[in-house]
Amino acid sequence: MAGMRFKLVDSFETKMALILVILGIMLTAVVASFTQNYVTIADAKCELQCGMNTTESCPHRGGLPFISYVGFTSSILLILIGAYLLIFRKDSLTQVPSYKKNPKILNTLNKDEKLVFDMIIKSGGAMLQSEILDKTGFSKAKVSRVLDKLEAKALVERRRSGMSNLIILRR
Repeated sequence: MAGMRFKLVDSFETKMALILVILGIMLTAVVASFTQNYVTIADAKCELQCGMNTTESCPHRGGLPFISYVGFTSSILLILIGAYLLIFRKDSLTQVPSYKKNPKILNTLNKDEKLVFDMIIKSGGAMLQSEILDKTGFSKAKVSRVLDKLEAKALVERRRSGMSNLIILRR
């Protein structure tokens, strides 16, 4: 079940969508803080220069600055685009795996390739190369050769994950 932790954020598109949403939220916080500070400064300026309190009309309080409108609009757009990409993107996890589209390719696998391939499927479609090493007892070179063959047959792909590789079923 160790491979399951990688399914939440498994694709570049998902990461970018999450980054857009996070940037939108951060921009909203920055713009809200700026706007609050602007209003506070404008109130203080009115009290000092005009001698008016904030309930009276003052020429220094002309509403929100234009940059606040631009900032809030930009942050809302970032959040909406990110949410759209997260919700309506073409999800690679729902696509039919290549080995199910072409089951004949499974007949071309030797016993070591089949063993490693079945382990990846049973782990939820993703597994660290170091886990394959531990579970099979194969040498690093042998695991690497087996994965090279599985990659050449378009059954799996390797992605860098820290000091190891994440092996993912290709869709």
